[in-house]
Amino acid sequence: MTTTPDSKVRAALDGATRVEGLTFDPEAVLHEGHRVVRRRRIAATGLTAAATAVVAVVAVQLGTGQPRALPAGPSTSPTAVVTALHESGQLSTNGSSEVQVMSGPGLRLEVESTSGGKVRETWQVLQGTKTVRTVRREVPRPQVGGSSLLLPTDGGLPGVIAGWVDTGSPRTLNVSPRFVPPTASSGETTSTTGLVPSGGGSASTRRLFITQVGRVMPDQLAGLTWSEMVDAADPVKQGFRAALTANPRSDIARALLTAPDGDQWVAWSDDSHFGLLSGRGVQPGPDGSGPIQTLPVPARTGLGTTPDLLFGWANGTAGVTATSSDPADRLVVSFDPAGGRTAFLVAPQPPSLRIKGAVTVTVGGSSTTVGFAGTGQG
Repeated sequence: MTTTPDSKVRAALDGATRVEGLTFDPEAVLHEGHRVVRRRRIAATGLTAAATAVVAVVAVQLGTGQPRALPAGPSTSPTAVVTALHESGQLSTNGSSEVQVMSGPGLRLEVESTSGGKVRETWQVLQGTKTVRTVRREVPRPQVGGSSLLLPTDGGLPGVIAGWVDTGSPRTLNVSPRFVPPTASSGETTSTTGLVPSGGGSASTRRLFITQVGRVMPDQLAGLTWSEMVDAADPVKQGFRAALTANPRSDIARALLTAPDGDQWVAWSDDSHFGLLSGRGVQPGPDGSGPIQTLPVPARTGLGTTPDLLFGWANGTAGVTATSSDPADRLVVSFDPAGGRTAFLVAPQPPSLRIKGAVTVTVGGSSTTVGFAGTGQG
């Protein structure tokens, strides 16, 4: 005779009905118990499916080769609290943040968080120490790498671009707007300072900057670059970061590329040119067009050591793969589609600095091979 869970429960319920003061229907109790079990099974199946979906999303996102933030999904955990923001700073194009020595165009900025993930900005545009315009506005709060710009059309000072950016690090050393075409960027001067939290507290990760441009038109702004101390014990060791700006640029494609060590570049491309913008400066690529364009940047050793790096742009938005003719090479590929094209970066896997073999890059149905042998720089 086989004893089932139902028969055991039924026997216990039959015995309980004979207890004085208890009145219930054993069949009704069993029926309700079955319903509870079914609901729990369905819930468990739903959780398993949700977990599988999350894994699939992660795989799809990581499959692009470029780190990306994943959208937040439903959660039963407490909602993350966004830190309230109330910071201010002042700066002039002569580099001073002290009122008594400010001269030429300048500004004061106060930033305060409001509701709905926004901040309220109050800009005071200065000539010397005199306020010539006040601009108040609410904007979405920039996250790390995000910025808020005050262009001449808003600030009223011809040739003056200002803004603030959240660099994510309180050890940021400078911030520089970058322009395309870079040949037109001679003549601008940039000053930068950290925003100061009201009431003191930890050092801010937000930097205020102002740029007096020369021959550069403000609509040629392409991105921001900065450097930061990455090791408090070694002030010489710096990382170089970059970010795209939100101003429209329909004449070029722009992308952000990140190396395995965290260094970043703004890559840009038009119909016949491409180049790189970084905290180390401007790097032009070769002229011309084709399905794949490349720019090898050989490793440097000594102060400011960098690995072999292969940058490029490819037509289309297909994935990018790279292989080396040397089996010992381990390559890391990152890429970012933009404007119907794809920017890419091939680097050796740390801690290696060199790519020993010839690198073949394949995008869609096109491929090209580039060698680094003999191109090292000391």
